Amino acid sequence: MFLLRIAIVSMVVGIVYATETKDPFRDNWFREIREKLHNDVCLQKPSYGKCKGNRRLWYFNALRIKCESFIYSNCGGNHNRFHSYEECHEFCNRHDPDTIYKSLQMNDWVLANNRK
Repeated sequence: MFLLRIAIVSMVVGIVYATETKDPFRDNWFREIREKLHNDVCLQKPSYGKCKGNRRLWYFNALRIKCESFIYSNCGGNHNRFHSYEECHEFCNRHDPDTIYKSLQMNDWVLANNRK
């Protein structure tokens, strides 16, 4: 029983120490994941969804670099949809326009829409 307590205390101390230690690799990894998530969401065109609902939401228009409203069906679609202009603006307006345009150049749907 005594050995079990020592093992548990050692494990807890190890976990606490590991979470408090700064790891630049881990911090960079989280930053890259957060950036990728941001780009995956904000660079998508709006998607109505698969149901028959009629709900006004907001999406980030990467070509115009601003949030605009669209009609959402209440199911399906993609993640570029927000309940308010403020929520959309706060999530997607984190970069300057040059960064957004560079990201857009790698996005197929934007290239296709520019040909219209």
